Amino acid sequence: MKITEWRTLVDQGRYSSSSAFQRVEQDIRAAVTDVVWPPGSDRFTIHPESGKKRGEGNGVVPIKKSFADSLEQRGWELERRAPKTEGIEQKVVKGSRPGAFDGHLSVPGNDPLPFAVEWETGNISSSHRAINRIGLGMKVGYLSGG
Repeated sequence: MKITEWRTLVDQGRYSSSSAFQRVEQDIRAAVTDVVWPPGSDRFTIHPESGKKRGEGNGVVPIKKSFADSLEQRGWELERRAPKTEGIEQKVVKGSRPGAFDGHLSVPGNDPLPFAVEWETGNISSSHRAINRIGLGMKVGYLSGG
């Protein structure tokens, strides 16, 4: 797979020109490129079967797994939840706690806050939830971006 367009929606403090973000972008671009189908191929081929039976269709799980595995090999943590701290809990609606991020990168040293990534496959509701989780993490000061 490939990224055909990359848009920065918020760039507070020139984060997009930092060395931390350069690593984030390089890792994400490489992880997307690593998504191939069928496994072992050098490209992504769409198989429009239902995918309900083992081995048919592309399916969300094997595509996301390939992306996630690539990030993990680059030092990202998978399925990490936002920390349960007083500052975040106070700003989250009572009874609500965001789900885990598909990928989470804490850059060592004096670099900015962690960066999160979500893999979405077309369901607009889950895409909204992912964007809201990332936006909340930025708003409460847990994430530098996503």
